Amino acid sequence: MMPEGIRRQRSSCPAVTLCCVGVIFFILLITQAGVGYSYKNYCEDIPFIPIYLMVFGGGILVFCCRKECSIIIAVFFFFWFIVGNVFIFRSFNDFKEGKLYCDQTLYLFAFVITIVTYALLFVLCCACVSDKEESNDVPV
Repeated sequence: MMPEGIRRQRSSCPAVTLCCVGVIFFILLITQAGVGYSYKNYCEDIPFIPIYLMVFGGGILVFCCRKECSIIIAVFFFFWFIVGNVFIFRSFNDFKEGKLYCDQTLYLFAFVITIVTYALLFVLCCACVSDKEESNDVPV
């Protein structure tokens, strides 16, 4: 129990971090859908990559903007993200060695955007953990 006259002051940093990460994710999702659509016929050996980008980018935007973002949809996109990772990272060495035909812009965009997504998720998790550990007692 907290002594009288002292209250906990919550930091606004996690709220700001959450907002910034949300805006960045929103921009990335729009970009993913656009790049996937623009390059949908430019990756003959791995045709899943543009489809992955279109569904992941456009689908999340459509479902989450409807305020009906259910757990089933969240689980679907979680597994869709994992499957996309498998296709992108599994093909990296073959792409680098020139054994696969896939447009360089499309493949590298998908590769980099996946790494950026992991980085943003890491930042988000760190902000949430630091918010729980940080509790400042300030006299009233």
